[in-house]
Amino acid sequence: MEKAILIRTDGSEEKVCPKDGKKFSLKELQGFVKGYIELAITKDNKDMYVNEEGKINGSIPNEKATKIYKYNQDDVIYGDVVVIEKK
Repeated sequence: MEKAILIRTDGSEEKVCPKDGKKFSLKELQGFVKGYIELAITKDNKDMYVNEEGKINGSIPNEKATKIYKYNQDDVIYGDVVVIEKK
């Protein structure tokens, strides 16, 4: 089963599990981020799914997710995200 954490813009975290007990569906991931998903990678090489349009749709910056984002120190992550540990 995939292990995942939902990181909300208010800094709170919640462990989340796929409905089928194995792997998250596209619809589940889109529900967590409230829109189309885009894959980002964390500093410790976990998959982080973000709202693809978060920067332009008025989403709130997610400070906690921004701190663990790997590639661009100047970039900001917006909206709730799901971080999935790779197997």
